[in-house]
Amino acid sequence: MIYKEKILFISDVICKENNGASKLSRAHLKSIDRIYGKENVKAYLLSGKNILDDERIESIISYKSKFEGVKNYLQLNTLLINDNIIRKIIKVVKEGRYDIVFVDNSMYGKLVKRLKKESNCKVIVFYHDIKRNLALQILKKRGLIYLPDFITSCYNERLSAKFADKNIVLNEREGQNFVRFYSKSPNAYLPIYMNKKSSLSQVKTRERDEKFKILFLGVKYGPNIEGIKWFLENVYCKLGNEFHLKIVGKKMDELKSELERKNVEVIGYVEDIDKCYEDADIVIGPIFSGAGMKVKTAEALKYGKVFLGTRESLEGYKKNIEAISDYVFECNTKEEFYSRLKMIINNTEKYKKYNKKVEQVFLDYYSDESAEKEMKKIMKY
Repeated sequence: MIYKEKILFISDVICKENNGASKLSRAHLKSIDRIYGKENVKAYLLSGKNILDDERIESIISYKSKFEGVKNYLQLNTLLINDNIIRKIIKVVKEGRYDIVFVDNSMYGKLVKRLKKESNCKVIVFYHDIKRNLALQILKKRGLIYLPDFITSCYNERLSAKFADKNIVLNEREGQNFVRFYSKSPNAYLPIYMNKKSSLSQVKTRERDEKFKILFLGVKYGPNIEGIKWFLENVYCKLGNEFHLKIVGKKMDELKSELERKNVEVIGYVEDIDKCYEDADIVIGPIFSGAGMKVKTAEALKYGKVFLGTRESLEGYKKNIEAISDYVFECNTKEEFYSRLKMIINNTEKYKKYNKKVEQVFLDYYSDESAEKEMKKIMKY
């Protein structure tokens, strides 16, 4: 059944290349397309160039100079939106008679407030994380230079929480943070999900003399850099020559001189990550800070991989991965990472490049098909 309402989808990351948030944002748009039909859905991109071949997505740029960026902050907007853009969207909603506006980020509360006061549409806001909680972490690390972002992010997220018809968070931790900061419960939970592979992988075997391949995938971003450096300095340095670590992620190659060493390969951005995952024997997620849920964890499940991740990497996944606890391991110390890696390489008959049980958990809980029922509940009024 396809519903007949008209939907306006607003995102600031939908067209970023292989970014975790952008993958999830695209998954949301695809689900909405299936529920309502593409002809009833239009999207606004609040940042950057539209790299998707989709004429329904219109790019809007909020500033072209530092002065214009400062002006956005002074209007108590976050950097990627301003009062003129808000007025334009309100006008489009009224003239196009959109029934629902799906705002795929919590940092646009001024827009949410005006949509509710000046139009008859319903507004749904999705929280990739609770920005107030994450902004506090970033402020402590970056100091006063981050203050304009901190103030405007917190202000706008509070407006989103107050005025949206439905507030949607990723998992229980984010729900608890939502309650802590905004004194009410979110309306629904919608975890990370993505498209399944077009065909199931075949069980692959390793050649006897082939090195055991470890994959770390993540863009050049604070928690990713912190995590992989920790792994190299505390775990990988103690492993033997039978291991090979591949580090893949946009702009990670800028750190090649710092990260690359014997049996460590730094690639940077790749157009198609399928081969990276298919070649890997295991995937690691040594992440110690951040918020939300980690897309790299869902991707490892999608490709049927053994996964070694920290408590942060597995946040939001634990309940659903209990059935595969002998393939997905929580490792928070160098000793835990080291012992698990040694155990796995000594039991390659069990721990293959592809493990059907792992992929099945992805299909059951983190595929677009599994999420569609919940998305229908969220979108229906």
